[in-house]
Amino acid sequence: MKRLLSLFLTFLFFVSAVQAKDLRFAQISDARFSHASENTALKEAIKDINKQKDVEFVVFTGDNISKPSEELLKSFLEEAKKLKCPFYIVLGDKDVNKLKHLSKADYIKTIKKNVRKYKPEKPNYTFEKHGVVFIVADGSKEVIPGTNGYYKDDVLAWLDGELAKYPENHVIIFQHFPLIPPEAKETYNRILFSPHGVSPQMTVRVYLDLSELSDNNLETENALKFVKKALSEAEKLSDLSLLTECYFKYALLLDDSGNLDLAQKYYLRCVQSSSNPDENLFLSSAYSNLAGLSLDNNNVSAAKMYYELSVNIDKQLNNYEGLFYSY
Repeated sequence: MKRLLSLFLTFLFFVSAVQAKDLRFAQISDARFSHASENTALKEAIKDINKQKDVEFVVFTGDNISKPSEELLKSFLEEAKKLKCPFYIVLGDKDVNKLKHLSKADYIKTIKKNVRKYKPEKPNYTFEKHGVVFIVADGSKEVIPGTNGYYKDDVLAWLDGELAKYPENHVIIFQHFPLIPPEAKETYNRILFSPHGVSPQMTVRVYLDLSELSDNNLETENALKFVKKALSEAEKLSDLSLLTECYFKYALLLDDSGNLDLAQKYYLRCVQSSSNPDENLFLSSAYSNLAGLSLDNNNVSAAKMYYELSVNIDKQLNNYEGLFYSY
């Protein structure tokens, strides 16, 4: 995975028939701990988290050490123990390798030996905070590790069972590897989008994320397929913010792939679905892209109209970056 230390302080506000609670947690990914003197970013992240109020826990989501080494893991844990709140660990492709004498079992054993209050006994586990369920799904390979990871059948069966246990709870899944790697695609799809899987809104969000991942990998056909699925699901909901996002992102992919007539159709659907820029976050961009398409068709009057609409929205929102591009 890409060398990156990321810190997310997450604030969740859940309201449902069975739970209503504020919940704050932090996520640190790809710390890749090496020697203590080289881990300034991790040390600063831990200091920053300790200054925050009401952080319930921290989750390290994989590639916690730079290479499989018990000594490195022990040093990493010494830093992690400086946190003033509990922490949980997810395995990544840099963390374990049986051939280098650090198996998954060894990794967990080392954690429990060095962190007295660490509760998880296995790489796959579930914990709960204020009615919110967190599932850690392990996709690491301890023999010939790879950046894609691999979700074995027994892990997916376990995940399916865990989701079925909590039909009324909000559930968050932590994992190091891509959402749906090729090896587990069909099975994982079935689990995520089963009746006890993600909510309708989150289903749309997952499809949009998959579309973006595919687009980043230059897999245009897959990107279009996923955004069309997102759009199909969004059209069943009454969430105009989500629907306009789907219209815009579908139009953008069509635009990039050269299907300009269909792109124009969905840009128009985006702006026609909601003219409220607080609800339709893609309103200005859609007008701007419609202006560009109009210019390509030598329709100067339409281009001028769309650009003016885009500029007016950006002025209303004080979106100076948008104004810069429009001008």
